[in-house]
Amino acid sequence: MSTFMIALLATLTIGAAGFGGSVGEFNVRLAVGFSFFMALAFVLIFFLNLTTTTGFFTSGAMKLPSILPLGQKDLENLAILAFTRVFIAPAILTVTVFPAACLVLFGPLTGLVTFIGCLATVSISLRSLIGFSRWFQVKTHSSGESKLGTIVRMAATIGLVVGIMSVYMLASYVYYIVEAVIVFAEAFSGTYLVLSLVFPFSFGFLASSVTPGAIFTDWMIPLSSAGMSLLYALIALVFYRQSGRLLRSLAIGGISTGRTGPLREISIETRAPLLAVIRKDIKMATKSVGSAIVFAIPIFLAVMLYPMIAGWSVEGHLRSITALTAVAYANLFSGLTVVSVMMFDTQGASIHEGLPLSSRLVLRGKTAISIIPYTITMILLAFLLPLFNPITPLVALIPIIAIPLGYAVPMSVGAAVYRYKGDGRAVAINLTSDQKVGMLAGFVGAVVGLGPLVCFGISMLLTGSQVYSLIAQILCTLALVITAHYQIPKLLKD
Repeated sequence: MSTFMIALLATLTIGAAGFGGSVGEFNVRLAVGFSFFMALAFVLIFFLNLTTTTGFFTSGAMKLPSILPLGQKDLENLAILAFTRVFIAPAILTVTVFPAACLVLFGPLTGLVTFIGCLATVSISLRSLIGFSRWFQVKTHSSGESKLGTIVRMAATIGLVVGIMSVYMLASYVYYIVEAVIVFAEAFSGTYLVLSLVFPFSFGFLASSVTPGAIFTDWMIPLSSAGMSLLYALIALVFYRQSGRLLRSLAIGGISTGRTGPLREISIETRAPLLAVIRKDIKMATKSVGSAIVFAIPIFLAVMLYPMIAGWSVEGHLRSITALTAVAYANLFSGLTVVSVMMFDTQGASIHEGLPLSSRLVLRGKTAISIIPYTITMILLAFLLPLFNPITPLVALIPIIAIPLGYAVPMSVGAAVYRYKGDGRAVAINLTSDQKVGMLAGFVGAVVGLGPLVCFGISMLLTGSQVYSLIAQILCTLALVITAHYQIPKLLKD
């Protein structure tokens, strides 16, 4: 995903800076556009890899290799290799695609400066990521099960959600943001000079200064941007060396941050099996940075679907096809949501898989949790659609009627994944090691959710009545829910 986003950002920023817009002069648009790409690349590399990095540190990934008959140098190289494997694709794209495009379009000096700037961006983002992950490990593991550890995890999760949402939102509005920054800067004298002192704008202004045809009347801007770019390049080099030392330290260990607390009485509460499984999964959601993001997916989807719905309703009334498309997108992501919930069991999988738990019970527990974000998503769509002048108020009922699919989709996706990975038994799912699971989940979720929408469309073509079409959607939805409740569990083994 990060690889695709880097390529998309490079295309959008070059287009917005060099070939679009009537606001600002050519040199200013180039400077702001180049800087904007580096800033977004930093945010993207940091937030999209935050869950993997924190998991790498908190899981003690190097504990097992450290007991093997390997030398310290081999362990250090193994730690660096295991860590950088995740970042190699986005890092290479960041330092090649954008500078190469600048080399071809704007000349060799521009390509060289952007290359150095992108290298500094990758180094600083990597060091920030490692530093945060180590801090996260200390705060969550040294505090045991205290409220501080939970607060830190939830705060990090909120930051992760906001960061990922900002990446997708900013990528959708690159052109407008570049223009907004230029308008703001031109409203106050000296703003460009101040920006040339700030990372990563210093590299952007320096790259623009060496581009043929881009001339700054204020000679202080190229001079200050050159000096600060040199300073930031040296800082990036220091950060690069620090990152290597921190990763090598994983192989040789360090002072333990854990501490023994006072003995306390343990109370045992008995609950119904299904409620116990649900409670266990919700607790597990607070044990890592990325798990609780499942409950923020509705907001993420609403932000992503808003531009699409707005674009389709520009030329007139919002029609049923827009609502059907939005619900279809939600069903696709709901399948991925189910997999995210199933990944809760990855933590402590060896213990979980040894418990006498029914696979059907585990699946129903995952389904109960998955219903929450699905229902919130459909309610948000029901509130969002009336904002764009629908052809009839009944259009807003399409996502409302789809709410019961919050049971059918997770049950179907869960059964399909368990059949694929565990031969019908509930097993721990790791999407990082087997990305086919994500493709399978998205496909099954989209297909199951598509049934009622197809019934709605066929009924609309045959009758032209919104009421009859909604009735057809209701009947198909009920049939899928009943099938999921009585037939899907038969696919599992206990």
